[in-house]
Amino acid sequence: MNIIFDIGGTNFRYHIFDDSNNQLHIHNQPREDNVLEQLIDSLDKISIMYNIKYISVSIAGIVNDNKIYGCMNAGLEDDTLLIDSYKNIKINYINDGDAFILGEINNFNININGKNILGIIFGTGVGCGLIMNGKLIKNCEIHKYFEDYMKKNKLTNYNIIQVCKFISNELSRLIELLNLDYVIMNGYINKFDLFEEFVRSFLSH
Repeated sequence: MNIIFDIGGTNFRYHIFDDSNNQLHIHNQPREDNVLEQLIDSLDKISIMYNIKYISVSIAGIVNDNKIYGCMNAGLEDDTLLIDSYKNIKINYINDGDAFILGEINNFNININGKNILGIIFGTGVGCGLIMNGKLIKNCEIHKYFEDYMKKNKLTNYNIIQVCKFISNELSRLIELLNLDYVIMNGYINKFDLFEEFVRSFLSH
């Protein structure tokens, strides 16, 4: 079985897929303070029922030399050493923004050849993924253009126009700077029916 973990600032999820990539189970629970211990505890439970062959962990932070940086949303301090394997199975870590953009282009069946694509996901924090000229730019930190503001101004029905204007202004700059072909946004913003309409209306043309 293939196990995919999605670790965020609030939620701890894992997806179980069979060898044909059919999803068998999704589990969602609150993220605990010691998220690495939570990861091993979850694998212990999964391994009782399934023969694990592959483990991937999507997490908010930059993974370098098996250490993580910029992952305070998930309670991990800079330079934290990650768990590299479980019962001789390598654990593959990927920035959550990178995982997001790869998943979205797969879901929408987007031909990325020669394309510039920005993905932004809004949650407890803000994550992003970037594809330039058809290639993933790992650990892109464009989300920093949005994160401080969004943490102080979480989207609600009362501030939706103000927040959409901010997002549109930043997107307009990024679209011009990066010559973007696509912008994909997801996350809790989907709960607001007028979000997309407002963002589109405020974009610079």
